[in-house]
Amino acid sequence: SNKSALLPSDVKILFETDQVRLNRAVRSDWYINAYRLYVVTGLRLGELAGLQHNDISGNVLTVNRAVNELNEITTGKNQNARRSYKLPLLAVRIINEQRNMLRSAGVKSDWLFPTPSGEMTHPHNLYVRWVKYRDFNGLSKITLYELRHTFISICKGKLSKEELEPIVGHSKNMDTFSDRFYGHQFDDGRYDETARKIDDIFANLI
Repeated sequence: SNKSALLPSDVKILFETDQVRLNRAVRSDWYINAYRLYVVTGLRLGELAGLQHNDISGNVLTVNRAVNELNEITTGKNQNARRSYKLPLLAVRIINEQRNMLRSAGVKSDWLFPTPSGEMTHPHNLYVRWVKYRDFNGLSKITLYELRHTFISICKGKLSKEELEPIVGHSKNMDTFSDRFYGHQFDDGRYDETARKIDDIFANLI
């Protein structure tokens, strides 16, 4: 694949600093938790922009929608885009930090990563903001779309295809797999084990 991914040193920086320069002032990046969650979940950009608070129940995330480049809400890229899976503890922590940040800013919104005024964030705006953060912090010149590939490349070789596919909602270069991964199979210890493995992988990086 010719896709690029963040280097391990980039991932470390991503989790160490939230600073960005906007309008000549250095401040905390409003979308820092969006970039971080993106890297640890393997969501697509439109799915990330489309996340709402009620899509997360405890440590289970359900992907219900995606926002396309025209800012329209869709059901996702393919029939397997709608999926549920257990989040690693690191992802749960990022979501809690995001909710605390919104509370502190007095922002009430259905969206997990809204604009400062509480509206849904357009994926393109997220893209533009990522470039500012990336360049300010000297990260590798990868696009926001490639943060999904970062997750896949970090976990490849450490997670099996069977563990990875239900999380990423398999892309066209992965074979279709059966419906048994979907729905409420969370009593199955495999899902807990996969989430634990992802936590271990990122703990070693950051």
